[in-house]
Amino acid sequence: MRPRAASILPLRGHLHAAVIFYGLVLLAISVVISTLWRYVADHRHLLKPDVSDEDVAAITLLTAPSMGFYLVVVLFALVAPEIAAFGYLVIAVVAVFRTRGDSTAASAPA
Repeated sequence: MRPRAASILPLRGHLHAAVIFYGLVLLAISVVISTLWRYVADHRHLLKPDVSDEDVAAITLLTAPSMGFYLVVVLFALVAPEIAAFGYLVIAVVAVFRTRGDSTAASAPA
C-alpha cells in the first residue's frame, strides 16, 4: 500500500499547468478591462459630464495591468506554483482595494 503523500505526487505536475493557466486568464481579464476603459476614455460621450480629466487619468492608471508583476508571478509558476498562486491572490486583492467605487451610489437613499 502506498503512503497517501505518494499518491498525491503525480498531481503536482498538473499544478504547474493550472497555476500558469489561471495567471494567463487573470492577465487576459486585466487586459480586457483596461481596453474597455481606454475605449470609454477615448469616447467621452459615454461618461457622465462631471467626470474630469484627472478622474479619467487616475482610472486609466488603476486599470492598467502591471505586466512586470505578472511576468514575475508566471516565472514563479514554473518553479514554485504555490508561491505563484499566492502572487495571484495578491494581484486580485490589490485590484479589489484599488477600486474606489461609486460615491453617488453609496450616498443614495435606499
